[in-house]
Amino acid sequence: MTRLALGLAFGLLATTARADGILVPGDFPKLNVEVGKTVEAAVGHYRGAWGCDDATLVTADIITKDDTNYWVVTGVKAGSTQCRVGLVSLGGYAVFDVYVTAPAKKAAPKK
Repeated sequence: MTRLALGLAFGLLATTARADGILVPGDFPKLNVEVGKTVEAAVGHYRGAWGCDDATLVTADIITKDDTNYWVVTGVKAGSTQCRVGLVSLGGYAVFDVYVTAPAKKAAPKK
């Protein structure tokens, strides 16, 4: 009985750690973009569509250059979200942790 209980405990722990790990920042590639700026992330053969948990933070598109697809992202407002690029039915997808920062403040001109 003790071995069974111990096995179940480890199984539960492993399942919980795996489930919790999905939501931990840093599990996916991090993409930093400033509001009003545009960045590109190579996504290989992934194509079809993109979606974010908070789609108000970015505008984006998937483009192809030299036989590689790129996710082109422009920051709209500051915040963080997780985005998926590509469709399972078209060969899979990539997931990114996207961090949109406020525009850098310009230094005041010297008088």
